[in-house]
Amino acid sequence: EDKLRSTLLCLKHKTIGKVKPVNRGGSPLDGELASSSNVDFYLEKGVIHIADTRVAPTFAHYFTKHIAKLESLVSDLSVRPA
Repeated sequence: EDKLRSTLLCLKHKTIGKVKPVNRGGSPLDGELASSSNVDFYLEKGVIHIADTRVAPTFAHYFTKHIAKLESLVSDLSVRPA
């Protein structure tokens, strides 16, 4: 149990690093600490709790973009004489 605990804590330590927001000046070491792992976990009373940190993709932006494109094409076709 102690070996597993130390291995998990080592993994958590190794997957955390500094992340600097894009288009921001300053030193690379000015960033904030963030995890590069897709899985987060913590230990509580000898139990390992695991959580998936990936965000499920949403398709709302994709559909609204294509609906606007379709509406533009339909309006172009209705303006042109037959």
